[in-house]
Order: sequence, then structure tokens, then C-alpha cells
Amino acid sequence: MVFCLVAVAAFAVLGIFSAKYRAYAAEAWNCAFKTVTLRKCDTGFDEKMKAKIVAKLLSYSPPVARFVHEQFVAISWILVASTIVSGVMVAQAAYNTYAYGNCNGPDADEACVFNPAGSGFSACGVSTTGKYLRYPPSLEGHSLGAKGALAVVEFGCFTCPYTKKAEPVVKQMLAEYGNRIYYVFKSFPASHQYDWDSAEAAECAAEQNRYWDYHDAIFAGQADVRANGTQALAAIARELGMDAVAFEQCLLSDRYLKAVNATYEEGLVSKIYGTPTFFVGNQTFVGYKSYDVLKNAVEQELGK
Repeated sequence: MVFCLVAVAAFAVLGIFSAKYRAYAAEAWNCAFKTVTLRKCDTGFDEKMKAKIVAKLLSYSPPVARFVHEQFVAISWILVASTIVSGVMVAQAAYNTYAYGNCNGPDADEACVFNPAGSGFSACGVSTTGKYLRYPPSLEGHSLGAKGALAVVEFGCFTCPYTKKAEPVVKQMLAEYGNRIYYVFKSFPASHQYDWDSAEAAECAAEQNRYWDYHDAIFAGQADVRANGTQALAAIARELGMDAVAFEQCLLSDRYLKAVNATYEEGLVSKIYGTPTFFVGNQTFVGYKSYDVLKNAVEQELGK
């Protein structure tokens, strides 16, 4: 009666390709339903499948066939447990992908992976050095530090939890190195349905000379932005004491869509596949990195 619990899913998939398996799936479902409702499965499904499996194994290995025959119930329970654990893990990964832009959750040291299909969701990211990245075609963007100093370029997404996680690291780097570096932030909207709106909103804030204040506020209120989109973006402008009417008119006009698309295109040219991505001189890093990692890269590049 246990094997039918696993067989429902297996035969349902196989039934897509063969009518024979559709019949097995129906029988397995009938048996499984009775099993989970604490009734006796009287179809003999488990015994039928046991006989088929053992008969098949006999032609390959009689000892293995004998073991399966003797331990069939225990093996069935192991398969049921594995199926349940796999189902839970898939559900958790799906939730993390929706909620955090990464299937590993908010605390993973990884990246929001660019999804070229544009579905609004991100796949599992891998935190690594960017071996195949190309240096950005320009240093245009919102910047801090001294122009002409060591360039530190970040491609980031306002709705990516890992870009947010990297913010304290960036601030610590700016505090320590100041005008010895030239930090450029390039928006690369790629992981969530409101990332383009957020990037345009930051440009609208720049109209009122509040780009960096607004930049920080988006990350601080990222959860609200991911949930409520333009409504949350407008609320941030009001909270910062900006001209809310002018801001909302700017955001509705889409007049900075071209500017956001320009940095996005630069990201594509640079082969960006996840955010945040950092270019520290000639070194590249994809995903959240600790301060020590980026500090070591800065020191190496300054030493050149």
C-alpha cells in the first residue's frame, strides 16, 4: 500500500507518453487515496508492481531481485520519504525565487541571475569571479569619489536582495578609500517586475539632486517596493521631502526609460549575468562579496 504513493507521480508523468501508464496512474491514485484516508487498498496494486519489478530484476541480478522482494515495503517507504523531501525543497526554491530573486533565499552569498526570458523571476545564482565578463564600454553613470582614480564599477539591480546586501560593503569601501577610487553605479534591471520602475524612479530623483538619498532609500524599503511597485516608489519620494508632484509626473512620463535602457545595454555588452557585478580595475566579481574580498582587490589595483 506504500508503493502506490510514489507511483502516482511517476506514472502520471509517464502517462503523458503512453496509455498503459495512464491506467497505472489511475490505479495508483485509487490506491493512494485509500491509503492516505486510512482505508485498505484492495486493488492489489502494490503486489502487482512488486511482481513486475522483481521479475524484471531477475533477468539482471537474482540476488538484487531477492533483496527487493524481501525489503519491498522498506524500499517503498524510503521512496515516499525522498519524494516528500524533494517536493518540499522544490516548493521552497520556488518561493525563494519569487520572494528573493534567488532559489537559495535571502541569506545565500549569491547573485540575482539575469533571466533573458524576461519572466520576472530569477534562477539560482552562483557567486563567483566573472571569467567571461567584458569591461564596461564607458564609466558613465552615477558616481562618487574622484574621476580619474581607480574605477570601481557596480552593475546592480534595485530589487535584487544581493545588491542590497552589498550596499554596506560599498559604503565601507567609499568611507575608507574616498577619492582614491571612482565608484560608478550602473543600474541593470534584470530580476523583478519592478526593477525598471525603480531604476527610472532613481533617475527622477536625480532631477531634484537627490539621487543617492533615493538610491539608499529604495534599498532600505526594498521589500515594500517589490510588493507595491510605483506606489512604494512615490511614497519614498514623499518621505524624503521631494517635490512629490514633479516626481510622480516624471515617473509616469517614462522620460528616463532611454537612460535606463542605455546602462542595461552596457550590461549586455559587458556580458553581465547576475547582480551585483563589480569591476575593480581589471578584476571582476559576481554576487555579494565580503568587504575583505573587495578591499583586497582595491589594494592590489592601487598597488599597480
